[in-house]
Amino acid sequence: MDSHTVPEKLLKQFAFEHPKKGLRLWRYQKGRAPYWDVSPSKATVIAGHFSDPRDAAREESIEVSLNQLFENPVHDFIEQLSFKTFVFAAHHTVALAPYIALLWHRSKARKAVTSQHHDLSIQALEKLKNRDDLLGHIASSWTLGIIKLGWTLDAPVGKHQVVEFIDGFIARYKRPHHAESSYADTMERVMTNQDNTFDGAQWGVVHTEEDKSFVIGDAPVVTWRRDRTGVLNYGVGFQEPNVEVLLPISPMACLHVLPSVQRTLVVRMPTASEVNAAQAAFAEACYTNIGSNSLDQELQPHFGEKEMGINAFSIRHRDYVTAFSVLLSRMEPPPNLTNVTAASIALRSASSVSVT
Repeated sequence: MDSHTVPEKLLKQFAFEHPKKGLRLWRYQKGRAPYWDVSPSKATVIAGHFSDPRDAAREESIEVSLNQLFENPVHDFIEQLSFKTFVFAAHHTVALAPYIALLWHRSKARKAVTSQHHDLSIQALEKLKNRDDLLGHIASSWTLGIIKLGWTLDAPVGKHQVVEFIDGFIARYKRPHHAESSYADTMERVMTNQDNTFDGAQWGVVHTEEDKSFVIGDAPVVTWRRDRTGVLNYGVGFQEPNVEVLLPISPMACLHVLPSVQRTLVVRMPTASEVNAAQAAFAEACYTNIGSNSLDQELQPHFGEKEMGINAFSIRHRDYVTAFSVLLSRMEPPPNLTNVTAASIALRSASSVSVT
């Protein structure tokens, strides 16, 4: 089925009314002239985006849950957010917090991070097999665990048994379509788990003028941290000091959220040009209600500037070898150390690691 990575209702906020074709969007893309005839019902649509080859019904279930539980509560008041008289109430921010989190996770760019995480995990596990010190620690932890559980133990757990277990772990990661299934797992986990990312956050709306419209990209939730000279560093994690979170909600308005983190700098009001540059940096395409050569020239240098998992929201700095070692040493010793099914316990824990 076809899935919207940006909800159609949000895209309609950026559309103009064509006298014959109804609502339409102007599209801006790298190396292409602005194009006006894009329907909000077709923009940012990807076939099989939430699909799971293991479960044909799962994609529709995710789409229905996204729409009913997270989109509709926000879309009931989304038009009001652009009014300069709008005042945030508790029920607004309670609905917006998961809406923003899910918008970040549901983008095509974010899905690509799952594949990167998948590949990094395999590489880390292969390296772990060659770390005698870490294998020994895992074997000792499992030996003690088996004794505490009262299981029969003829001999201490050996390093070779840990390696056999890790091989089963790797085999699971290498199964066809595992990354796709993992992304569906991520979407369901984010929908299910309560996220405190925006607890205590400051919520605001940045307004602009008609001749300086905001655009919305296909990865519309962006973050940055502004340094003391005013330079913006894109792709900062939601929990990082001085992070700002931005989501355009119409050509005239953009949500501006300040998570409750350490702040050492005075926050400056973002400009439309700054927001638009950030949108283009993470996007394959941006949309708004006007065609403008000057806007196109403003966006073109920034398209594709940032790639999640590579030079933004990167997890490559993490020591995954040690992380997996700690994970395995803390898990309950599997009754059969070559039992791949038992490895699924650790796999679920590993896949829950956040990339933000």
